[in-house]
Amino acid sequence: MLLPKMFEEFKTMNCSNSQYVFQNFENTYNGMLRVLDEDTRKVERKVKKEEDPVKISDLLNFNLVFE
Repeated sequence: MLLPKMFEEFKTMNCSNSQYVFQNFENTYNGMLRVLDEDTRKVERKVKKEEDPVKISDLLNFNLVFE
């Protein structure tokens, strides 16, 4: 759910929102690297049930911002 939302934002990226779109991409990348070293079984179950990208971001502590 996160990636489709991010790709949607890439399509609408312009000068006014490019910084936060780039920051979301960087936070997602860094967050993915961070969770590689964690036990994610509990979070995985919660993420699989969730459809809202903002809530998924919060569950994973990715600190993403969506318009």
